[in-house]
Amino acid sequence: MKTVLRRILSEWARLDVPPDMLADDADLYAAGLSAIGTVQLMLSIEDEFDIEIPNRMLTRDVFSSIESLAAAVTELQGARGGGMNAPLIQVAAAAGAFSPDTL
Repeated sequence: MKTVLRRILSEWARLDVPPDMLADDADLYAAGLSAIGTVQLMLSIEDEFDIEIPNRMLTRDVFSSIESLAAAVTELQGARGGGMNAPLIQVAAAAGAFSPDTL
């Protein structure tokens, strides 16, 4: 995931330092991340990982490092609960296959 985040940073963030040279906990704003770069980064992350970053995560802390971005993406992917790892009952319920009366 961090490799993908570094690729996105190199494509969209226009940092003063190549993302491959940054430590996972390096301050992206100190490396040149701007407000507009943050928006481009957010949109690219949402597209790449098929997630939606909620308003509560639109903070400087979340976008301050590769480490914090990876943690946010991991949290959102886990909260989504979809994909191949979702329990069958959850998938069926989400599809409307069950009602409270049949459970």
